[in-house]
Amino acid sequence: YDAETGLYYNRHRYYDAESGQYLSPDPIGLGGGLRPQGYVHNPLEWVDPLGLAESGCKPDHGAGKSTKKHGHSRSTHGSQNSPQSMKDRARSTGKPQGHYSDNRMIEEAFEKAPSTPGVYDVTVSKPSMVYYPDGSSKSTDVVRVIISERKGPVTSFPYVPGDQ
Repeated sequence: YDAETGLYYNRHRYYDAESGQYLSPDPIGLGGGLRPQGYVHNPLEWVDPLGLAESGCKPDHGAGKSTKKHGHSRSTHGSQNSPQSMKDRARSTGKPQGHYSDNRMIEEAFEKAPSTPGVYDVTVSKPSMVYYPDGSSKSTDVVRVIISERKGPVTSFPYVPGDQ
């Protein structure tokens, strides 16, 4: 510590405790992030108030949980399932598997589809993925909704038009 300047000398650069950062960038060039002079990352820089970050944890909205209203859409095709588990299911069943990127699309699909019995293809606001038995995948904003005459809502799943 230098009492005259109020700075700390840490081997190759000076640290200003008042501002919480070094006066010069890391001399050996290690990843300094957004603040190369910073002592540690600023946790206030890690917030995403507008929700624009593409990575990170997926929130559990609780959307699509009601099996009475949405069939098995969430448990079988919901975003809480990992992409790898969906790829494995496609390979083991030999059938394409739709995987919601956001469970809110389940509710949106059922809101857009007629409530009468039938099979309906509706377009939703956020794309999801379809995984194929051969390991390939496609993005789609189309959801197939199936409503039974006896049971009501059976399921919904992301679907690429033209697939069987």
